[in-house]
Amino acid sequence: GITASLITNPLDVVKTRLQVARASPEMFPYSAALPALRHLLEHEGAAALMDGAGARVIWLTPRLTICVATYERLKALLA
Repeated sequence: GITASLITNPLDVVKTRLQVARASPEMFPYSAALPALRHLLEHEGAAALMDGAGARVIWLTPRLTICVATYERLKALLA
C-alpha cells in the first residue's frame, strides 16, 4: 500500500491540478497533463509532485490492507 501510494502520488497531483484548472483557469494556465507536468516542474520543482504524499499513504494503506486481508480470507473460505 505504501509503495503504490507513493508511486501514484505524482499522477494524483497532476490530476488534481487539471481538475482545479478546469474550474478556475486563471489559477493554473493549462488544460492537458503534459503541459501541467511541465509547468509544475518549471515553477515548483520536482518535490511538488510529492505534495500530499504523507496524507495519501495514511489514507490508502489501511484501506488496501483491509481489502487484501478480506480477499485472502474470502478466498480461503470459498476454496
